[in-house]
Amino acid sequence: MKNRILAGYMSAVFLLAGTMPAFAADSSAVYSDNVAEQIPAFVQQMTQEKGASGGACGTNLTWKLDNTGTLTISGTGEMADGAFGWQDSCASIKQLVVADGVTSIADDAFSWCENLEEVTIADSVKSIGRDAFYACYSLKSVEPGSGLQTIGSWAFASCTDLEQFSLPAGVQSVGQGAFSGCGSLKRLYFRGAAPALGDDIFEDVTATVHYPAEGSGWDA
Repeated sequence: MKNRILAGYMSAVFLLAGTMPAFAADSSAVYSDNVAEQIPAFVQQMTQEKGASGGACGTNLTWKLDNTGTLTISGTGEMADGAFGWQDSCASIKQLVVADGVTSIADDAFSWCENLEEVTIADSVKSIGRDAFYACYSLKSVEPGSGLQTIGSWAFASCTDLEQFSLPAGVQSVGQGAFSGCGSLKRLYFRGAAPALGDDIFEDVTATVHYPAEGSGWDA
């Protein structure tokens, strides 16, 4: 009876995997009265890792989403525009790490990832695209790298949990409505000269803007 239970479980697993089992004469399976302990170690590992996924997101860029909810973008160069492989798992993303070597975040890349809470962006990233983080309602912490130069229109619009944001000294432009609808935003820090600012950046926002007294362009 126990052997029939195990055989039925193994058949179901391999049918789901789309492969036929190949059993060695000497199996590493441990058999006992506990059905869970009868499952070979490689089957347990396959089950545990089923949440991990990844793929390409640029000519020399790859992405990987692990089963803790951390999405990592790595490689070199620009992120490609268009369909993103992680969108089908968007609800599972809690943390984003854009690694050194990546130079841009594409338009709409992480829009509507409503459970994303933390974003870390490497110094190599120069631009954040239009609507890149639009409607990331749970986003609380963003650490942009020192190389950031442009923030696209509505890049962080409707990030309702975002409380503060620090723009590196090299930022040259902030697009229209970039922080509109960020109802929790209380402080915005500019570290350098005044960048070109689009319209309605702070629509429906009440925040204190901090800027360096010696920075050029801050006379108004």
